[in-house]
Amino acid sequence: MLKEGRLLMDTTATSNFDPPNFRTLTPLPVLLEGYRGVLVALYAPSAFYARCYRSLLQWKACKPQKPPAIPLRPLLGIIVRSIVHQGILSSYRKAYWKFLLRLVARWPLDPPKFSLGFAMLLSGHHFIRYARSLVVRLESELDKSRIQRGSADLTWRSAVCSSASITQ
Repeated sequence: MLKEGRLLMDTTATSNFDPPNFRTLTPLPVLLEGYRGVLVALYAPSAFYARCYRSLLQWKACKPQKPPAIPLRPLLGIIVRSIVHQGILSSYRKAYWKFLLRLVARWPLDPPKFSLGFAMLLSGHHFIRYARSLVVRLESELDKSRIQRGSADLTWRSAVCSSASITQ
């Protein structure tokens, strides 16, 4: 990429989700739009919890696997906070309740599976919110690239128009 002049030396990427530090062969807006679409599809609450449920259907605990022993008081606090933040206040509460009800209906007497399912239920809070924040950042990057592309198009058009007027 350095030989091709595609490596961008002046970028300060701070995470895996920043735009690449090189000029892509595929236009960057196309890549960012595709990445945005993948995040939206994978971390849509209903899709996320459906994958968790399918995973639980397939997962089998090994004999030595036991759910962690959490004292009752902290566990109740976790459950209450989850219900409030995810089950009542969140925008994805419908998917949350659907997964929780399926979990309680299917595996109430299977502690390893129930524990893993509950951990998945809680992890949705992180993954769904994080993916949404990345989508916002990607949309900001897309807006920047559209503005840059628009000014480049204007420069190109004005150059074409001025050369056309010179030849006439």
